[in-house]
Amino acid sequence: MFLYAETPVHAGSGSGVAGIDLPIQRERFTNLPILQPSGLKGALREFFENGKGLLPGHLDPEIFTIFGPDERKASENAGALCIEEARLLLFPVRSLKGVFAYTTCPIVLRRFYRDLEVLKHLGQDLIGSPLPDWLSLTTESIPDDQVWTIKPAEISECKILSHSEKITLEEFTFTAVPKGQVSSLAEWLDSKLSGVTLDLAARLAVMSDNTFRDFVEFSTEVITRTRIDDEKGTVVKGALWTEEHLPRESVLYCLLLSCKPLKSGVTGLSTADEVLNYITNNTTPALRPAYLWLGGNQTVGRGLVHVVFS
Repeated sequence: MFLYAETPVHAGSGSGVAGIDLPIQRERFTNLPILQPSGLKGALREFFENGKGLLPGHLDPEIFTIFGPDERKASENAGALCIEEARLLLFPVRSLKGVFAYTTCPIVLRRFYRDLEVLKHLGQDLIGSPLPDWLSLTTESIPDDQVWTIKPAEISECKILSHSEKITLEEFTFTAVPKGQVSSLAEWLDSKLSGVTLDLAARLAVMSDNTFRDFVEFSTEVITRTRIDDEKGTVVKGALWTEEHLPRESVLYCLLLSCKPLKSGVTGLSTADEVLNYITNNTTPALRPAYLWLGGNQTVGRGLVHVVFS
C-alpha cells in the first residue's frame, strides 16, 4: 500500500525535546519518518466503515472479521489484517530549478526491496521478471556531493537540473550524474502509483544516505500555531507552539498482510487471500479513489493522503 500526502501530515510522537514542541514519529536508529501501524489501522477501519455507510456503534461482521471487534467485544477474536508501519520512500525537497525534487537514497531503496521480497515470498510478486535495473541502486555508494538523475538520453526532461550539470536543493549544490537506473526507478514507481501524477522522470533524485538523512531531519515542514483569546483578540499566554509535519508530496509505503480469519461464518472472508482481496480490490464506488485522514489536526486540513493499493 502506497501513501501519497495530499496535505502536510502530522503523526505526532508526543512532546519534543529540542526546538520543536510536537515532532513527528521517527524510527529511532535511522531518524527516518514513519507512521505507526496503530494509526494506519484505525484510519483504514474508519475508511471502510464510512464507505459502507455504517453508523457509530454499528456491529458489522466484515469489519469485525478484518479489523477485529470493537472494545465491547475485544476478547472474542483478533482481526485478520496485519498492518506494518509506513516507511518513507520519496521525500520532497525544495529545488532552485523545477520548484522541488523527489529524493530518495540507497538505504531506503534497499529496505523497500527487502519488503518487496517478503511479499514475493508470501505469493505477491510486485517486482516481476526480469528484475528491473533500479535494483542496482540498493547497493550503490553515492558520494555526498552528487545527485543521480535520469539517464543521459532523457536529461533534457529533467526539470531540477541547473546549468553546468548542477542541482541545487535547499541551499546546497550537487553535481548531477545521469544514470539509467534512476530512469528505471521512475518508470517502475509510476507504474505502481496508478492514479497519482508525480512526474518522477522530471523530478527524481537519488542521493547519498547521509545527505538524505539530513534533508528528512531538517527540511520537514514546521508550523507555528497560537490560540487567540476570544475576548481580547490576543494570543493566550503560553498558547504558542510548533508542530512538525511531513510535507505534502511525500510518498510512503507499508505492507498489508493477513491470516486466516479467526471469526467464522462471514461469506467471502474465509481465507487470508480473501481478506487482502477485500482490502485491495474493493470496487465500491464510495471507496474509489481512496483517501485517508492520518494523524492529527484534521480540522485544519492536515493528514489527507491518497492511498494506492498494489
